[in-house]
Amino acid sequence: MKSAALAVALLFAGLAFSGSAPAAEPARLALWITDPIGNSDGRQCDLTGHHAAGQAVPERRPTLTERDVGAWRADSARWTLHPTRIPVPNQSKLTDRCFVLALDGKKISGVVLSSHSARLTMLPTISIYTEGDALELQLTSGNHGRDMWLIHVDALDAVLGGRARLERQLQRLNENDGHNPQLLDREWTAAIRHLIDRKQIRPGMQIAEVIRHLGQPSGISGPAENRIYRWYFNTPMHVNSVFVVKMDGDVVREYSFGRG
Repeated sequence: MKSAALAVALLFAGLAFSGSAPAAEPARLALWITDPIGNSDGRQCDLTGHHAAGQAVPERRPTLTERDVGAWRADSARWTLHPTRIPVPNQSKLTDRCFVLALDGKKISGVVLSSHSARLTMLPTISIYTEGDALELQLTSGNHGRDMWLIHVDALDAVLGGRARLERQLQRLNENDGHNPQLLDREWTAAIRHLIDRKQIRPGMQIAEVIRHLGQPSGISGPAENRIYRWYFNTPMHVNSVFVVKMDGDVVREYSFGRG
């Protein structure tokens, strides 16, 4: 029994080590996948509910963080894992276990199940789907038929949704003050600076990751080995903000803000 427990511990330590690169700042999304639930309904996984002993998270590195997420789909509230970090064959080692999820400090606990699982539970459930060569995760209120629903979508979107993406930024700001183009321009620039401060936009990254945050560029110029990508924030003003990214091949060399 001790050797089996040690094997499980080493498995998840390995997943955590390979799945989450060291970072200069705490992860905003941290997921720990822990003990198997056996034949139970997973009620032992309720670590953060009204009858739980405390709000603690496991004292080890998380199994994955937002840095292991390759894409986020707000319409279905699914997030796709980078296949090179947590590959599809590991799905069976992640399911039928407890989880603890921390989202900007808010803790949720529950059960991880395969999307095909017939196991019934009223606890929060992370369902794992196989999509091509990648795994997708979705957080719902439980696994109990038609009455289950998506939960914590806004919190997930705040972390994974690309806060500077143009259409998101416009939608959010227009709800508050859509008649103030200077505010829209200023807030859009601030959103990009926030991504830079969090190193979600940084030299050395792939341009596809920048596009994931900002949407498609307004223009692309230059030769293939030194492309220049521009994002122009269009408002009724004569001069608006421009974000310029200069490339070395497929990776970002430098970036700057301007007016145009």
